[in-house]
Amino acid sequence: MRGLGLELADLPVGGEFDGELVAFGDDGRPDFELVCQRLLHGDEKIPLAYLIFDMLSLRGRRLLDEPYRERRRRLGRCDFRGVAHAPDAFDDGEALWEAVCEQRLERVVAQRLDERYPPG
Repeated sequence: MRGLGLELADLPVGGEFDGELVAFGDDGRPDFELVCQRLLHGDEKIPLAYLIFDMLSLRGRRLLDEPYRERRRRLGRCDFRGVAHAPDAFDDGEALWEAVCEQRLERVVAQRLDERYPPG
């Protein structure tokens, strides 16, 4: 975990984010066991990606009451310089869910565009 803190310390944007650490297997799919190897066993050969789904504040300005549409717009304008990534957003939830099931992925993060951030 020692190296992980240094990686995230390089995050060039001052803010608070809602995201997830992910490791990708040889097949390009997320692999939770690799995340565990990295975090629990300190295997720093396993690269982690920080996927950011939402922005809670930016440079000290609280964004929780703004609709997701606006928070997502701000997130899309951030240059994380490879330290973190904002996954693509999709308008067709049904098609996205079908793709998630077809690829046998674990989950999808979904939020209504007009809603504020739901803490907890």
